[in-house]
Amino acid sequence: MTDTRKSEIRYTTDDPRQMLGKWTVRPILRRWKEDFHDTDSGEIVTVERSEVIIDRGTYIDQDTLQQIRFYMQEGSVSEVEVSNQNRKGVQTGERSTYIATASVNGTSRRILTRADNLRAALLTAEDYIELNFEGTFTMRSVKRFTDAVIIDADTDTSDRMQLRFYQITVSITDDSRQQSTGTVTFVVRSTSVDAAMQLITADIQRREQQRAAQAADTPRDLRPVIKEARPVAITHVVPEDFSSQYDDE
Repeated sequence: MTDTRKSEIRYTTDDPRQMLGKWTVRPILRRWKEDFHDTDSGEIVTVERSEVIIDRGTYIDQDTLQQIRFYMQEGSVSEVEVSNQNRKGVQTGERSTYIATASVNGTSRRILTRADNLRAALLTAEDYIELNFEGTFTMRSVKRFTDAVIIDADTDTSDRMQLRFYQITVSITDDSRQQSTGTVTFVVRSTSVDAAMQLITADIQRREQQRAAQAADTPRDLRPVIKEARPVAITHVVPEDFSSQYDDE
């Protein structure tokens, strides 16, 4: 049989007998706790330590299984995730913005989402469509979008049809120091560019307040200036708390 993801058998087990002859899916860590004396506070502080004892993609033969048994008896390993396949490649990525295009009941939908990689973006978009639309759909494409801060907050307007998405790139100036802090692109759902800029300004000020509070610093007087603004063909935005469920894909 040809090995594919479709034929993979993957599971997590605490039974060593079910590990023999399988491959480790991820590194096996032994974990333990250590107490040390904090000289500043005079208190005993407990810290959790970990150490890789077996690498990812290791075939579990009798010798490896004996090593796993030792640490399980010690209590520093509780369970192991194994597979009948040795998947050598590891997909990496960084959280970015993606645009997924789908035909839903014959109507084109362009869905913006944040994701760690292309596969996670596709799975997120499919999940979102299945939960929010009735009928049939076909995924047409998924591609990287300009990395952007997404603002899709509820907007106080009596006519939701007036809302559209704008892609706005701003340069941010620190007026208190008379210097630029950089350029940021936003995707904002609003009634106009002016209204979108109000949301952007509020978002920048909120983030600056958070930064200053964490750093015990004085908030900077940040002012965004439009460099480019245009409407963008987006129909829906996946909420961050939804898309973040696919961070490990």
